[in-house]
Amino acid sequence: MPNDGYILTNGTSYAAAYVSGLAAAIKSLNSKSNVKEKIVQNTQDIGTVGKDELFGYGLIDFHKTIINVR
Repeated sequence: MPNDGYILTNGTSYAAAYVSGLAAAIKSLNSKSNVKEKIVQNTQDIGTVGKDELFGYGLIDFHKTIINVR
């Protein structure tokens, strides 16, 4: 933002970088892993139970996912 400011925002464009990084880390640790399955299994559900319109599968947990891939 102008004058070196910050703004709080969200959306799939912002989430894509985090999910892509997690997917790459999963593949680097275990090339036989089902990447989507590993991410979804270790996601924190933050909306309506299960996949929902607002939050999708929920909040990814990088640390938990990586531990469960090894």
